[in-house]
Amino acid sequence: MTDLSSLIVNLVYVVPPLALVLVWGGAWIEARSSRRVVTAAWAALALLAMVHYAWPNVRAQRYFNGYEHFHYYLGTKYAHELGYTGLYVATVAALDENAADRGRGPIKIERARNLETGKHVSPERLRRMIPDVKARFTPERWQEYRVDAAYLAERASWTGMVKALDDKGYNASPAWTLVSGLFSSNASVPSGRVALLPWIDVLLWLVAFTALGRTYGARALALVLVVLGTQLVTDHAHLKAAFLRVDWIVCLLLALVAQRKGRPALAGALVGYAAMMRVFPIVFGFGVGVKLVAELVRHRRVDRASVLFLVGMGAVMAMLVAASAGVYGVDYWREFFDKIVPHASAVTSWRIGFRYVFLLVLGFDGAQESFDTYSALFYLICLALLVASAFVVEKLEADDALAFGFFAFYLLMAPTYYYYVALLIPTLWFAKHLSTQWAKVGLTILFLIGMAMHKLMALYDRGSAVFVPMSVAVLVIFVWVTRALWLEQRRAPSTSATTPDPPADPSPIDQR
Repeated sequence: MTDLSSLIVNLVYVVPPLALVLVWGGAWIEARSSRRVVTAAWAALALLAMVHYAWPNVRAQRYFNGYEHFHYYLGTKYAHELGYTGLYVATVAALDENAADRGRGPIKIERARNLETGKHVSPERLRRMIPDVKARFTPERWQEYRVDAAYLAERASWTGMVKALDDKGYNASPAWTLVSGLFSSNASVPSGRVALLPWIDVLLWLVAFTALGRTYGARALALVLVVLGTQLVTDHAHLKAAFLRVDWIVCLLLALVAQRKGRPALAGALVGYAAMMRVFPIVFGFGVGVKLVAELVRHRRVDRASVLFLVGMGAVMAMLVAASAGVYGVDYWREFFDKIVPHASAVTSWRIGFRYVFLLVLGFDGAQESFDTYSALFYLICLALLVASAFVVEKLEADDALAFGFFAFYLLMAPTYYYYVALLIPTLWFAKHLSTQWAKVGLTILFLIGMAMHKLMALYDRGSAVFVPMSVAVLVIFVWVTRALWLEQRRAPSTSATTPDPPADPSPIDQR
């Protein structure tokens, strides 16, 4: 088993080079054999990538991430009682009482985080907050919480549970709380249904993969699967066996499909849903906004597709805000923003984005203070880059313009590294244009990033030495792709932003 495990773990250094052979030499191989040979090779690589992706759970012989469910299952099921600040206090109280019932003393933890202040506190100080938090529960709900906390403590392992109390708490939006609460409130521990929650994400992935394969073709899907299974940031443990963790990225991928098929209102609705789940996906509307403004400025007319997209996006966002505020109250949204704004603006060593290239130039001494001091300059640079890129985006097809939103995400946001599962979006874009040099170079950099980050992680664990190089690499992709598209568009001046998209082909990536 050890030899097999080592072999599977090292697939991250085997599959990407073989994929690059197909990226650069696929047409040559196909001309000398057949299309089926190349397609079969892509399928084999996708299968190997998925073996690597699934291996940790296969080896553990279970598909349940206790650490993730601790935050997101409890955070949604008991949202009325816990809010955004009561999770750790309530958990310590529940586990203390469970231990007392077995004749043991209070659980042993060295420190925990006070979610009201974001600072670490001693166990004694945290326990002084128990009466206030416990008073929010009815006796029946408290007994249920004790059962759930005990189950998750066992599933997360005791080390994992102690580590969890040192994390940042429950951070999902009230809209996500509303949607996920429909599942968590009906998935109790005694019934065994809680163990079914991770399979929601599996179902969502299958829906996305089916739609991508039918719309963009088998080879495009294979490329997406290879990146998903071999990139450090896409196959991270937090994304697996978790509770509704991938809904936002699945919606963004399905939005690309909807755009490709000429259904902008549906695409906008999907992006709107993603934005309400994780907030930052709102920037993926950048390309659509550019096309709308360009049409108004250049031709004094409204781009109907862009309007339908934005109407769909806005309608879904408004409905989710209203529904979640109706269920949890307006104060719950206020509490969310009080928590998420400092969290999102913090400079940490686990994040990726243009912000960290900016800090690299400034020097990382006093990184948070440096960014706070020069944040106006940073956002001015981002604005200049987005305005410059807009002249390229306005001429792109609808789904390509939406995919370009990944670069707006990179410039303006700096999320924790596992949110860079969003790399699947440019991967699909590059796969669609696999016959062009700019797409091949983009994919090459992506695969090199994946191999390099696995090696850096092995050397340095998680930190700036791993994620700052990736921030630089994504900047290189942004500059390369934008320049290549600009040159391509200059050579074809007749291409217009008003040119309608061609009908969706079931397998455009297979064409030469």
